[in-house]
Amino acid sequence: MLMRTILSLVLVMWVAGVQAAPAFEEGKDYQILPQPSLRPDPQRVQVREFFWYGCPHCFHLLPVLDAWSRQKPSYVDLVLTPAALNPEWQIDAQAYYAAEIRGVAGKIHDDMFNAIHHDQNVQLINNVAAIDRFYEAHGAGANFSALMNSMVVLGKVNAAAQLARQYQLEGVPSLVIDGKYLVDYHAGEPARMMQVVNYLIGLEHRGH
Repeated sequence: MLMRTILSLVLVMWVAGVQAAPAFEEGKDYQILPQPSLRPDPQRVQVREFFWYGCPHCFHLLPVLDAWSRQKPSYVDLVLTPAALNPEWQIDAQAYYAAEIRGVAGKIHDDMFNAIHHDQNVQLINNVAAIDRFYEAHGAGANFSALMNSMVVLGKVNAAAQLARQYQLEGVPSLVIDGKYLVDYHAGEPARMMQVVNYLIGLEHRGH
């Protein structure tokens, strides 16, 4: 009788464990990067989003990522990185880093996405004059286009492009966890992408 009770408890625990286990698979829901980078802080977990302002999928991820960032664990850092993988994407990357230097990137980031995808202001994708007017109107200050072409901004853009190439990114949005795991459109809709991200955060945090 005792043996039967023990076996029953073991079976219940095993079934509960199977049901609780995430159905996320390497090669399907995420990839291990072939050229990982070192973690900037061994005590923290970094989530880096590679984006392009002209990407509709990045726009759809935006509200989900915003909500996630407000609820993420305190030991998780979110880093936004424009994926300057071609000349057209590079212009918006310059705008992002110029806004970062001016201290307004966080304020204007969502506005930029909404202006392009909701208001259909497609000139903001690669028109420097239109970008200059938009950012100045949103509090980035004067001579914004000059800052976009400064050596410090171009250096940041080149570093972002080099990192995207190191990770062999094929598109955006791409989420890289601790420079080791990649989550992209293969994982499914934005909400599911963030579920995979949370799963990988758990793996990394337990391994710290």
